Amino acid sequence: MIKLSSLSSSSMIILTINLIIMMRMVSTQQHPNLHRNRQNHHYRQEWDVKEWWNENILEDLSIYNKSNPKSLSLSSIGKFVQLTNQQKSLIKLPEYRMNHQKSNFVQLRRRNDNLDLDQAESNEEDNVAIMSPTTMSPFKQQQQQNSKRNRFSEQSKQKFLRNFQKLNSRRKSKYRPNTKAKMIRWQNSNRFHFKTKSLVSDQPIRRPPKNQSHRPSSSKNRQSHRPSPSKNNRRFLSETFVPTASKISIKSLFYDYFNQIRTNLYDKQVFNNLKNILYLKFLEFGLETAMQQFYSQKRSDNGHNLIGIYPGIYRNTTEQHLDSILVIGAHYDTVARSPGVEDNGSGCVVVMELARLLQQHRCRLNTTIIFVLFDMEEDGLVGSKFFVKKYLLPITQQGENPLPIKGAIIVDMLLEYDTTSGSQLDTGVGDALPKWIERMQQNEFRADFAAVWSRENIDSKLFQTLQSNWLNEDKYKLIEMDIPLPKLGHELTEGFKSHVLLPYQTFLRSDHSSFWYPNSIDNQTINAILLTDLGPWRRKVSHKYHSSMDNSKLLSRANLLFLKNGIDSVMKTILDIGNGVCEENP
Repeated sequence: MIKLSSLSSSSMIILTINLIIMMRMVSTQQHPNLHRNRQNHHYRQEWDVKEWWNENILEDLSIYNKSNPKSLSLSSIGKFVQLTNQQKSLIKLPEYRMNHQKSNFVQLRRRNDNLDLDQAESNEEDNVAIMSPTTMSPFKQQQQQNSKRNRFSEQSKQKFLRNFQKLNSRRKSKYRPNTKAKMIRWQNSNRFHFKTKSLVSDQPIRRPPKNQSHRPSSSKNRQSHRPSPSKNNRRFLSETFVPTASKISIKSLFYDYFNQIRTNLYDKQVFNNLKNILYLKFLEFGLETAMQQFYSQKRSDNGHNLIGIYPGIYRNTTEQHLDSILVIGAHYDTVARSPGVEDNGSGCVVVMELARLLQQHRCRLNTTIIFVLFDMEEDGLVGSKFFVKKYLLPITQQGENPLPIKGAIIVDMLLEYDTTSGSQLDTGVGDALPKWIERMQQNEFRADFAAVWSRENIDSKLFQTLQSNWLNEDKYKLIEMDIPLPKLGHELTEGFKSHVLLPYQTFLRSDHSSFWYPNSIDNQTINAILLTDLGPWRRKVSHKYHSSMDNSKLLSRANLLFLKNGIDSVMKTILDIGNGVCEENP
């Protein structure tokens, strides 16, 4: 038995460390599942392409069967729901709260701390009300009272001027040029002389011509005297007008829905509540909405894709064969320890804001737009794979004339913007793309661009359409990363067996690859591009990726303006692809 008093300080430190290691080993043996779950919460930095290949390519050979029509059934989708305007007004969204009681106060405080972005545009965009805290300091209360007084005094001045203008118009209507007595009576009753200037218009009041009677006698003249409606009150379709995103709406979507952990592994009840809210939001936007349920064997749990369809002018008509489909998608789930503001709350905000703009401005498109929020992307692209194989491909193959798919634009992380040199990393993503590395060297490795992942000479047309409609390219660049991947799934399988395509394995790690290679035995592929900011390779957020630091602190003014530019550019692309027009003043 060693006496503790005889040990030195260094020996005590070594003994303590050994005891901690022994206790850790014992707890690991007694509770192996607990430690396994903790390890699963951490992100695997290296993309396991073999696991992806087994789940997405080889699974087709064992499950997919052409002779079994049930494999292509739409029973999992259910019935699409679309509400009338009267039903939309009755929608009451349930509250989406965290388990902590302080969460609401934290959100309110953060929301008010980030009001600097909206102050400059508050006069233009006052459609969405931003909540303010119920408690404030006495100094702020006094400031608020003073601002109310100033506002009321300003309103009273404007009211006086309006009333005085009405008084002037009434005095002029009583005037008759042929009766001198009435004119004298009108002059004596007026506070100001007849030839003085009006306080409102600063123009001298003049007599009307003698040959013109003041009151129109016929209904035709009465109609001509009515003021024509101003341009701001007219509703018309404009071929040149492109709806733009609202910064207040963008921030509200982040703080209300995409600022918390979104996965069944963390809190299943809260996550299901969010799914219902987003489902109701799609209905509120006037979309044909459905929730696609699927089962994940890897998770041993159910997932749900949220689908909202903005119909084109040919949908469900006798000319439906002229219709086509464009998919706008993003995944809304997160890992078990990340609020997921960047990954992928930013992509979800793009989808929700585009759906809101199309409905608000009553856009007419020749193409049907399918908005999708995928579930379980972080578990191996399970939701997007199920959507493509069980819904998108079957509906395009029904009937004698299958509907063409013009493409899919998938958004995964579109928030980080940095103009400092060296803010863009290239290790692990650009090693196999010398053209992209050369472009980065010319740009001094600045993270001031959005990247597009596409297959070389396959998805180029979709990228060129996006590039031609990209806004503010001098400030927010758009750079294509064209990867020499094959077109079909069986070619991909052969390439990975021969280790030819292994350098490009990281470009399969998002939902766009479910569109590139939906099947390995059929000659099917869908043109798709991924719009991203290369989040894990941005220097400022590389250590925040899939962690608790991916939170609302990333919602800076520069980042939100970068995201807004991406939304406006995709909106212009949708109108270009669908030959669409929108109402300028809905």
